[in-house]
Order: sequence, then structure tokens, then C-alpha cells
Amino acid sequence: MLTARLGAAAVAECAEPLDALDRLRFRPPGPYRSEIIGRLIQFLACLARLVDGGGTGPAAGHRHPMVVRAMRLLEAEPTRPWTLAELAERLHLSRGYLVRRFKAETGLPPMAYLSRFRVERAAVLLLHSDQSITRIAEAVGWPDANHFARRFRAHYGMSASAYRAKFSRTAVRLNSLIAEEAG
Repeated sequence: MLTARLGAAAVAECAEPLDALDRLRFRPPGPYRSEIIGRLIQFLACLARLVDGGGTGPAAGHRHPMVVRAMRLLEAEPTRPWTLAELAERLHLSRGYLVRRFKAETGLPPMAYLSRFRVERAAVLLLHSDQSITRIAEAVGWPDANHFARRFRAHYGMSASAYRAKFSRTAVRLNSLIAEEAG
């Protein structure tokens, strides 16, 4: 069992998918299954990032300061064409030490962490914007749409267009029902 304390800012960061799940609470799960799964994935990804030290909460204090700094650099500029050599140089560390320390504390090497961060950010954009998939790929740091497509499929088990179609369709339907109930 994993326990963590999250401050108000961290809770607020993960609130949107939880609010969406709360609105689904009294709906029959069948027609909303995709929406429930999508929102749960969003929430868990947000929570994992914060607990892993990617946030500013107490969990970040348990990490080596250079690992936290590396995570913040990568997350602050995900569109930058980062290389391991550049990241290590910015942190004044050897590449080998950075990879060992980062992997020991996050379970991923730095460039894999960046890839995961980009694909999770892309998933949010797919559901909450009408930008093209190519534009979203560029917005998260992958100017090569084919590379983005491979990374997205490897992470979510479906293409970005299938993800958008599956989860945004139920999001639109849910928003319509919520608006009807409110009005």
C-alpha cells in the first residue's frame, strides 16, 4: 500500500477527472464505460506524477534534489528536443549517474519519463481541445507524427484518433446530459 499526503494545490490539479467521475456516479456503467475508464486513467496518471515527486507536494521532498530538478526541467519544457547529454549538462551531472539516480527513484530513465509525460499530456489535449492530432503531437514535443503515434499506441494500447473518438464522444454526451439536468 502506498500512502502520500497531497496539499491543496496537488488535489486541485487532479480534481477535474475526479469531478467528471463524480458526475458519472449515478449513471449506468454500460454506456459510460469508456468515459469512466478514461477519467480514471487521467486521475491515476496525475496522482502518480504527484506522488512520484513531479509535483510540489511532500512527496517531492523525498527525492534527490537533482532528480526533482530534472523532472521539473523536463516538465517545464516538454517541447524542447531534450537529450540525455543536455539534461545531464544542465544539472552538472554525468549521464550515467543521472540515469542511475533517476531510474532508481522514478522507475524510468529520464527520456522515458519525458516520453510518458508527453503522451499523458497529449491524452488530455485530445479530450479537451479540437486541435488536430498532428498539432497536438507538436504541442507536446513530437514534431514527427509517426513517432508520436507509435509512442501513444505503446502507452494507451490504441491510436490517438481512437482514443479521442472513444473518450471524447462519451464526454460530449455526458456534458449534454449534465447541461439538461442543470437547466
